[in-house]
Amino acid sequence: MELRELRYFVALAEELHFARAAARIGIEQSPLSKAITEMERCLGVRLFIRTRRSTTLTSIGETLLTDARALLAQVDSVHHNLLATASGRSGRLNVAVCDGVAHTRIAHTRQHSPDMDIQVIHIPSPHKSSRMLSKYSLTPRH
Repeated sequence: MELRELRYFVALAEELHFARAAARIGIEQSPLSKAITEMERCLGVRLFIRTRRSTTLTSIGETLLTDARALLAQVDSVHHNLLATASGRSGRLNVAVCDGVAHTRIAHTRQHSPDMDIQVIHIPSPHKSSRMLSKYSLTPRH
């Protein structure tokens, strides 16, 4: 089963109308119908009850809908996290701060990169900090 098929299934399950589901996902009605029929054939179950006037979910279809929504949400989250990490808006940043210096920059970074995990380490002074910095794998800047 492919993600595309799951997206088709969710659209049809939510719309319960082939034409509206096809329009929602940007394809023609015929390929959607064929994809759903093929999905049912491959799974060996009926996901929908179709009549000339309506389309309804079977109990198996309802179960798949719950799982498909969760799976697609997870896939979307993975995609978002990968893009955020690749663009530098996500990840972990360790910052050593001496005497309150750089708090505005940290606030700015948190505002513009909300997915960034910023760990702030307060140190008493630059001269006493080398042991503390090495504990966090940080290098002092001079």
